[in-house]
Amino acid sequence: GRTDAAKTAGGPTIYLICDPTVDEDRDFAFALEQSIEQREKMQVLLPQKDVPSAHERHQQMLRVCDGVLLYGEKAPEPWFFQYFTDVARAEKLLKRPPIRSKAILTSEEDLGDLAAPASVRLIGRSNPFSVESLEPFLAPLRSVSASGAAHAGN
Repeated sequence: GRTDAAKTAGGPTIYLICDPTVDEDRDFAFALEQSIEQREKMQVLLPQKDVPSAHERHQQMLRVCDGVLLYGEKAPEPWFFQYFTDVARAEKLLKRPPIRSKAILTSEEDLGDLAAPASVRLIGRSNPFSVESLEPFLAPLRSVSASGAAHAGN
């Protein structure tokens, strides 16, 4: 029953975390989802707003995704740090193999005081924003789809 994953022909899945209650962040994340999906043929999943099972779904997404991108610019700081901790410690919390690519996307000034573990890339949101700035995050995920396609013939 891999219906969700099947529709992108087995491409990598990116869990794009934003605060769905903050309109600006949600709108940006939605636009980002569109551009990554068109450009990279990867499946991008966003958090859902006001679902009772939001927390379980969040953990489920962290458990299955190939890449996780945390975006927060206007989101309240407690929200941001809670999710930042989840992203940084996802493998420990969920006892899963390493997530191939993890990154935080936020304004340049907010990156200055983030103490991120080595596994988490910090990317400043350029203005105007260009998907190219996510290259350090996307590159490791592309190798997933390339290696997957190579073995499909066996």
